[in-house]
Formats: sequence, C-alpha cells, structure tokens
Amino acid sequence: MKKQLSFKFAISFIIFNICIATFIYAQNGTSINSTGAKPDASAILDISSTNSGLLIPRMTYAQRTSSSSFNNNNPVQGLIVYQINSQTGSPEGFYCYSGNTSPKWTFLTSSVQVQNNALNYSAASGAVNAYTATLSPVPSSYVAGMIVSFTAIATNTGASTLNVNGKGAVSITKQGSTALAAGDINSGQVVTVLYDGTNFQMISQVGQNSFDPTLIYTTDGF
Repeated sequence: MKKQLSFKFAISFIIFNICIATFIYAQNGTSINSTGAKPDASAILDISSTNSGLLIPRMTYAQRTSSSSFNNNNPVQGLIVYQINSQTGSPEGFYCYSGNTSPKWTFLTSSVQVQNNALNYSAASGAVNAYTATLSPVPSSYVAGMIVSFTAIATNTGASTLNVNGKGAVSITKQGSTALAAGDINSGQVVTVLYDGTNFQMISQVGQNSFDPTLIYTTDGF
C-alpha cells in the first residue's frame, strides 16, 4: 500500500512540474518549429521553418466585406486577411483592418506596385476638358500631396478638371493656380498632377501645342 502511494505521489509530482514548466514557457512566448528551439524573448509567437510558410486566412472580396464576417462585421484593429480575387477599386492582396472611419481596410502595398506606379496611374477616360481617373484601391478622399497620373483622352481646349474615382471634379492648373490654356494637354499625353488642397497642379510638361503670348520675346527685349 505504501509503495502504491509513493508511486502515485511521484507521478503527481512529475505532472505538476510539467504543468509548471509549460505555464512558464507559455508566459515567455510560444514557438512553433521542428528543432525545439525556444521562442525569442521579444516574441509572443515565434514560428520558424526552412521549407514552409505562414498561411494567412484567405477569402474573396464578398466574404471580406460581408456583414456576417468577423463577428458580425466587427473585426479587431490589426486583423490581417488575404483577398484572393480582384474587385473594382479593391485588388487582390493583403488587407489590414485599421479601424479608421474610411477606409476601414488598408491595402498592404507591394514594392512592385510602387515601382510600376500601379497605385496612382489611370488609363484614358472622361471627356475633353473633363478628365477622369480610376485608381485601385479607391482613395478615401483628396489629400494634399496626392499625386495622380493619367493618359489624356483628348486635347484640352481650355480650363480643365480631373475627377478621381467620382470624388468630385477639381481644377487642373499650371504654374500654381493658373488655369490651363488650349493645348496644355495633348491627346494621349501622360499627365501627372499633384493635389495642393484646392487644385490639381500639373507637374508634368505642358503640351507642345500650347501657346502663351506672354512668353514671346524679341531681340530688343520687348
């Protein structure tokens, strides 16, 4: 009987120590690997592998924006998912929930998209003197410093505007707040503008067909 109690005590003691060790180990973080290495002291979760990756939850645009997803459309700030399809104004890729008023989901930009100017370039659209641009993802609003490039659908005949993703038509100006003259934008020209808080200032070269009589000089200086 005494030997049986001693055996039970020993087993209980071992289990107790394993539980304590596991608890302390968890308090210092958790590691997932095939080597048994402890987690880095700065990480709550330390995952390492030389032949596998981390698979983030994947879903379609409809699933990501569904009112029934994420605890009835109540995701926590910092939540990350991968959208597996493209939608107008919402390209395929990683999204992080920021919790801001708009946009609530932030698209995580890739270096390739930055290099090929995919985030702020738009193909030709709109009409003469009323150009439009469609960017993806859709900008939440016009912000000072915002740069947009677009291919002009037609040569302008006078003062012109640019409307980005239906946010409203904004005047395109040159040399600060000067309205465009006829021919400042040529059909097929790639135009780059910068929003200054009021206007889209043209920072690319004006069209070669533009004519400004104030720039005519004679050899006499008149």
